[in-house]
Amino acid sequence: GLGAFEGVSLFQFLKIAKAELGNGQDPGKRRYVGDHYYRDRDKEAVWPIGALLEAKIFLDRAIKQFNSGNPRTGDNYRQRGLARLQQMIALKDQHGHIPELLKHENGNLIPNENHLLWNEALMIQVISRAIVADRLP
Repeated sequence: GLGAFEGVSLFQFLKIAKAELGNGQDPGKRRYVGDHYYRDRDKEAVWPIGALLEAKIFLDRAIKQFNSGNPRTGDNYRQRGLARLQQMIALKDQHGHIPELLKHENGNLIPNENHLLWNEALMIQVISRAIVADRLP
C-alpha cells in the first residue's frame, strides 16, 4: 500500500515492497498485489520490465551521485543496478529474449512468449547507463 509518490525514499520503498512486489528475489516485479493477469491461485505474474526499470533508476542515481562527488553512494546504486541488469541478461540468455511476463506453472516461472519491443529498448537504455556508471569513479 505504500507508494513511491508518498514521500518515501527509494531504499525504504524497496525494503517495504520486497515481499509484495518481488524486489530482488524474482526476475522482475509484480505489477500489484492481486493482479489477475496470468494469475495462478495466490501468485501474480512477474513482469521483467519492472527489474529493468529498477536497474535504470539505480544506474541513473549512481551517475548523479558520482557526478555530485559522492562515490560511496554512487557505487552502492551502481552495484544494485548492475545486479538487476545481470538478472535480466541471464533471463534473456535463457529465453532468447526478455519475455513480457513470467507466469507461475508447477512451481516454475514460464514465459508467455510475447517478445515486446519496449523491453528491448529499455534493456538498451539500461546497458548504456551501466557503461557510463562503470566509467565513473
